[in-house]
Amino acid sequence: MEKMGFPAVWIERVMSCVTTPSFSILVNGKPYGMVHPSRGIRQGDPLSPYLFLLCAEGFTALLDKAELEGRISGVSICRGAPRVSNLLFADDSLLFCQATQNEGEAIMEIIQTYANASGQSINLEKSSVYFSTNTTGVQRLKMLQILGVKEVMKFDSYLGLPTLIGRAKYHTFSYLKDIVWKKLQGWKRMMLSGAGKEILIKAVAQSIPTYTMSVFQLPMKLCDELDNLCAKFWWCQVGNERKIHWRNWDKFSTSKQEGGMGFRNLRDFNLATFAKQGWRMIQDHDSLLAKCFKARYFPRSSFIEAKESPGCSYVWRSLVAALPILKSGYCWRVGNGSSISVMGDKWIPNYPTNKVLHLIHELVDEMAVSELIDLELHVWKGELIMHLFHRDDATAITKIPLSRRAVSDSIIWMHNKNGMFSVKFAYKVAQRMRGEGSRAEHSRGCVGKLVWSVLWKLCIPNKIKIFGWRACNDILPTKCNLVKRKIITDDKCHICTREAELVFHALWGCVAVQDVWAGSISKLQKGVSNFSDFMQLMEHLVGRLSAEEVELFWVQCWLIWNQRNCVLYRGQLKHPTA
Repeated sequence: MEKMGFPAVWIERVMSCVTTPSFSILVNGKPYGMVHPSRGIRQGDPLSPYLFLLCAEGFTALLDKAELEGRISGVSICRGAPRVSNLLFADDSLLFCQATQNEGEAIMEIIQTYANASGQSINLEKSSVYFSTNTTGVQRLKMLQILGVKEVMKFDSYLGLPTLIGRAKYHTFSYLKDIVWKKLQGWKRMMLSGAGKEILIKAVAQSIPTYTMSVFQLPMKLCDELDNLCAKFWWCQVGNERKIHWRNWDKFSTSKQEGGMGFRNLRDFNLATFAKQGWRMIQDHDSLLAKCFKARYFPRSSFIEAKESPGCSYVWRSLVAALPILKSGYCWRVGNGSSISVMGDKWIPNYPTNKVLHLIHELVDEMAVSELIDLELHVWKGELIMHLFHRDDATAITKIPLSRRAVSDSIIWMHNKNGMFSVKFAYKVAQRMRGEGSRAEHSRGCVGKLVWSVLWKLCIPNKIKIFGWRACNDILPTKCNLVKRKIITDDKCHICTREAELVFHALWGCVAVQDVWAGSISKLQKGVSNFSDFMQLMEHLVGRLSAEEVELFWVQCWLIWNQRNCVLYRGQLKHPTA
């Protein structure tokens, strides 16, 4: 800690915590004795992880020193990529070296030095070694003798993720489907309301694949099957039994303000998480990941300009698949302009394509934006810009504000007002690019945005909100809807026996229901009857009623629907005043 620069007072306090702990043991509810552990604080102590990191810094320092001295060489994925001798995550360590006697002995010496200094011994029974295919049998035996660990032909997983991805990608990631299926089977779906199922799907079922999706692009077939499991759970389908799915699951993934339920579309969310990884590479050029990928796949260009190459890794193909999302939202924020190409980069905000649209002088093609800025006065060179560019381009350029200080250029995310990238906005972009937005335009989502906005903000039970959502989307099991699906043949209302039972009729237009509304507040009495569609009725009422009156309306609709079910299935009809 002294070599790391920690002050003496801080070191003294930390070491006091390490050297002075004591424990008493409860026997039949009474504490006995004081135990003074020789190994310092217990493993579950909140201070333990931080002290472990300090020790791990010493371990990496030993490995780095050995690499500088040439005792170990590490590995490099290609020419120009950084050499890696170790990767550490918490107490999991991966060490890389050549399969030679000298490097094997150097590794064991470093491990022993670290164990003597920190008291953290390596458990050889839980450790293993993996050799590349180029390693001979003699070399393998020699290294196994030196290291004293067992050999493995492959690592099934590391940090909960598969280490080797072959051709059968669906089989590799099928364990996610098994996990989600087991979770869904453990829940009593028939006892849950729509609100309860919504929470479980969003918080558990659709969250399980998130960790894996941040590293790998899941096969489309697997994403569809995971969505299918959630759909079956939502509609209470068990096994191979047939249940009516009243709405296509794709429409559930639209936002609640557009008539959906806000469930994730796993394909789009997968791309959004990869866009986040790509954004990190754009922002942090010095990260190990960025350096390795740049050396391997785009040594002479930027990540934005990179392409999928033959024989590339599965992770790289996944990153390239998310590039269209990044390209749609990234833009340079002009600082000193030295990093921005006038014609090649996106750097003009609030302008079509965010690029220069007209090439008048070929000289501009090779220029940097810094050549258009007076770096001493921090203003644009107006005359030069007017001479080199088309009038529209020149006007847009000179409107870009410049900092009065010497700042570097930076990349911003235009889909967010603060310029910061977020998976939330990347997901929206992915949905729009896949065409979800255009399909929603033809649904009831965009027609009744005010209805949806008001509905989801009401202070009523969530199960009533979901009932209202189903009513407005015309997916309640009314007789007309059942006839459309060829479940029954008679679509007449069971109460009045005169008209077809549409959602509008069941909740508003029926004679018996009108008697109920007649006893309600004045604004909900029989005066409103010139509608035939329930969504049209709601659009009319939302503009006339207060939030409290809309809440009363939906609660009353809920009670009317329950009474309708009592009549249909139990033959019980209550008087409207009951």
